[in-house]
Amino acid sequence: FNKGNDSTFNSIDHYINEDGFWDTHSNVPKRNLSNIYLPRKDKEDIVDDLLKFIKEETVLKYMKRGIKYKRVYLLHGVPGSGKTSLVWALASKLNYDISSFVFDPKTTDVTLKKLIQMLPKKSILLMEDMDCLFKERKSNDEIKNGVTLSGLFNILDGISSKHGMIVFITTNYINSLYDEAFIRPGRIDYYLKFDYIKEEEVREIYKVFMDETYSEDMCNEFYRAYQKLNVTCSVALLQKYLFKYDNDPENAIKNIKEIKDIKRVTTMDSNKNMYM
Repeated sequence: FNKGNDSTFNSIDHYINEDGFWDTHSNVPKRNLSNIYLPRKDKEDIVDDLLKFIKEETVLKYMKRGIKYKRVYLLHGVPGSGKTSLVWALASKLNYDISSFVFDPKTTDVTLKKLIQMLPKKSILLMEDMDCLFKERKSNDEIKNGVTLSGLFNILDGISSKHGMIVFITTNYINSLYDEAFIRPGRIDYYLKFDYIKEEEVREIYKVFMDETYSEDMCNEFYRAYQKLNVTCSVALLQKYLFKYDNDPENAIKNIKEIKDIKRVTTMDSNKNMYM
């Protein structure tokens, strides 16, 4: 029994691979797409693409033309921009579960093939931070794993690929993935770039956090103050700031320079982690 099959459930299962098997890691509440902050067209396009893919006529179209029936999405862009949150929301909309593949030293190509064939029904396969697999590693690198690029390619579109498989790959550093074998046509089916937020997303996020105290005039004033900061901002950064001033529009504007402080601290931590 898989609860992802029934739209009456308000949660989905999250699986993680361990010792060659999928284990239920947690049961998480569904995520609403309305709380995913992307340019409207980007969000509408990927939802439409996914809904079209799972239609019965699409399955027949793939089979008739002898094309492997699978869909691989690559989400790339700035950290904290909502890549994983989008996967969560899309899975929720489809009533699918999520199976997160963890790269570790115990997992080999053989184990990976086995896990793909054992994917829980109606489950999206999520592979996060794919750039880690492409990096050159020292012999004593603690994050080294036993999965080869050829093994990965084989499950994405080769004979080991599972019929009907939906895969989401995420990376903050797409330049690390520019391997001709990886980006060749047919391997990655859909690319979506996550950038720093623009006016549309700023206003959407502000409206959510101001909630009962929201007014268009105050939103306009907030956005003008935000513009004056002249700073690039991720979804996570603005959410962190506005959570502090939830339903407090006056102080959200008055203290807006704190956004620069948050960005400076988080950027320093991010740079530090890159070299650890």
